[in-house]
Amino acid sequence: MGEVAAILMLDDKTGKILVSVEPLLFKEPFLKGQKVVVTGLYAGNANLPDVKGLVYADRVYPYMELGYRAVTIKELQDHSLLYFQSPVCIEGNATQIVLSAGKTDLKVDDGTGTIDVLYREELDDLKIDDRVIIEGEFQRNTIYAFTVTPEHPEPTPSPSPSPSLSPTPAPTPTVSTTPGTTFTPVPMEEEGLPFIYLGLAKK
Repeated sequence: MGEVAAILMLDDKTGKILVSVEPLLFKEPFLKGQKVVVTGLYAGNANLPDVKGLVYADRVYPYMELGYRAVTIKELQDHSLLYFQSPVCIEGNATQIVLSAGKTDLKVDDGTGTIDVLYREELDDLKIDDRVIIEGEFQRNTIYAFTVTPEHPEPTPSPSPSPSLSPTPAPTPTVSTTPGTTFTPVPMEEEGLPFIYLGLAKK
C-alpha cells in the first residue's frame, strides 16, 4: 500500500479549505496556527460543512515575511523543499569563480556546506577566498543571486608618529659693550715748558 496523503485544514479568516499534500512534499512538520503558503489545483467543493473546497497541493511551505531570510547552507540543503523559490541570504567565502560573458558562477562555503551561486553580471574584482554576502532566490541546489556584495575588510590605520617637540633654545642676550675711555697722558713740549695733554683714545 502506498503512502497516504496528508490533509491540512487552512483558515485565512475568510473561510476554511482542505489541502491534500503528497507525502513527498510533506517533509516539514507544521504547527497549529502556523502561517503556510500553498500552491496547487483547486478541486472544488469538499462536501463538508464550513469548508470552502479542496486543493491538491504541489507545494506547501511556511510563510515568510518580505525580505531575505539569513540562513546557513546546511539549512538550505537539509530543507530544500522548505526554502524552494524563497528569498534567502547567505554569507561565506568564494571557493570557485568562473567568469563568462555577462555572468559569474560561484561556489560559496560558509563553514556548514558549499553551494552553487549564479549571478547575472561579471564580477571582475572578486578573488578566491573573498568573503561575500549573497542575496537571491534558492532553487533546488543553486542560489540565483540578485546581489553579490564582497566584504572587504577595513584597513587598519597605522598610528602616525607623534611630532617630537624639540625645545626652542632661549636666545642668548647680546651684551653691547660700550668702548671704554682711557686717558693716555701724552707728554708734549711747547716753548720749552713741559705739560701733560689729555687725549681720548678708543679701544
